[in-house]
Amino acid sequence: RDITFLSKDGGYSSDGLLHFDMKNDLVIYHHFYTNHIYALDTNLNLRYKASTIDTNKTFKTKGALCQSSYTLSSPPIAVNKTSCVDNGTLYINSMIVAENENPDALEKNDVIDMYDLRTGNYQGSFYIPLIKNSKVKQLAIEDTLLLIRYTNNIVLYNLSK
Repeated sequence: RDITFLSKDGGYSSDGLLHFDMKNDLVIYHHFYTNHIYALDTNLNLRYKASTIDTNKTFKTKGALCQSSYTLSSPPIAVNKTSCVDNGTLYINSMIVAENENPDALEKNDVIDMYDLRTGNYQGSFYIPLIKNSKVKQLAIEDTLLLIRYTNNIVLYNLSK
């Protein structure tokens, strides 16, 4: 099954991050601008397509032809930012306030959503505090240690506590 699609936006609508989950031998891809998650085997055959808990199912802006290249007609709405995988779990830095969240919470925190990579099912979320009003730029995790890179800081969190 084909997981690609044609769109006249220069590829923006399919922009995202690619990871490899060693525990399940899966290639994982998630979009920045939609709630799509794809899991592929090591031959790049689609194993499943899942969705994040965010409700943006489609790319929310249009492409426009400008002379001989494509550009966006308006800035895209980011659904997900950065992510990482470890031990069968996908961790995604969500950019959208969930219905059950207080919008004020995202003024002081970033949200990390967790997904089981065997099934694509949502496992839960946790907050990471902003450091000096700087949001998460990149994250990495191994076992219970979560490494967060901010604009000017790096912080290590122990998730077992």
